[in-house]
Amino acid sequence: MRTLQIDSLRKSCSYTVLVFTLGLSSCTPKTYEVFNEWCLNRERLAEDAQHTVEVLLQVAGTTQCDRAFDNLLSFTELDLSAKKIADLRPLKSLSKLTELDLSNNEISDLAPLQSLTQLTELNLSNNQISDLAPLQSLTQLTELNLNDNQIDDISSLAGLTKLTILGLGSNQIVDIDSLGELTQLGMLNLSNNKIADIAALAYPSDLTGLNLSHNQIENIDALKSLNYLSWLDLSHNKIAAISSLKSATKLTELYLSKNKIFDADLRSLTYLQLLDLKDNQVKDISGLQSLKTLNYLYIGGNPITKIEPLSSLSSLRAVWMEDNPAIANQVCPLQPESICKF
Repeated sequence: MRTLQIDSLRKSCSYTVLVFTLGLSSCTPKTYEVFNEWCLNRERLAEDAQHTVEVLLQVAGTTQCDRAFDNLLSFTELDLSAKKIADLRPLKSLSKLTELDLSNNEISDLAPLQSLTQLTELNLSNNQISDLAPLQSLTQLTELNLNDNQIDDISSLAGLTKLTILGLGSNQIVDIDSLGELTQLGMLNLSNNKIADIAALAYPSDLTGLNLSHNQIENIDALKSLNYLSWLDLSHNKIAAISSLKSATKLTELYLSKNKIFDADLRSLTYLQLLDLKDNQVKDISGLQSLKTLNYLYIGGNPITKIEPLSSLSSLRAVWMEDNPAIANQVCPLQPESICKF
């Protein structure tokens, strides 16, 4: 819809040139360098830019443009979430910002953020973003949230080597090779994308939290080198073999539901507190007997025939075993028996 409006504007401007010979100047959107200029000329601005100025005046606590600019320049943190912002240009002179929250808005163009080079934390989740190129200059970023956008190309993030937390969930990403450059990553969300190849994840070896749920992953060999993982979500993929997880001995939470797993030998993961194996093809759970710290276990929707191996798991607080007809009438091997949820 926005593209259609732009095309209409261009046609209108051309008509003005031909008929009235007034040139394009009257149709070109106004742009200014610093906020007080945007503010002083706000009555002439397009609706989106005018709205952003009004939001910033509210944040500044005054309608006097110069005073508002001074106030805004003193801020290092700014929360502009859920303000219906579409035009970021009035923000581009707020160069002292280190933390900026622009989540839940209507943003598509990130170009005005290029000048905010002191940013260390940036939240752009739930917008309409597809082009990440303007973020290349923000090399001080340590935390970046881009969840819930329209992104399919993340190559522009390769130079943001200080990132420790990165959210890219719910986008349209296929290729994640550029993430191999981000060796300081500690937490990464790639859920709800179109990813099949995760070879690049062998390199951010300091990862402690990784969400790869709802993708198209079959092979997880790249995860062998991630020895510091404590939280891993691989649910809703196409994974059959999980032997690559044997070296992830620091895992405390592991989500594997909705895959094609048949062998649940996880005996090396002795720190696990939560394990979700729902809706797989697991028949034998004897490989779980050594998980002495396990508190919560989900094994519903598997063709399990014997639950006696659970008797050694004295730390269990609850085991969910729904949709397992073969064990529906068995006696819970744990005390109290209410721990078992058939």
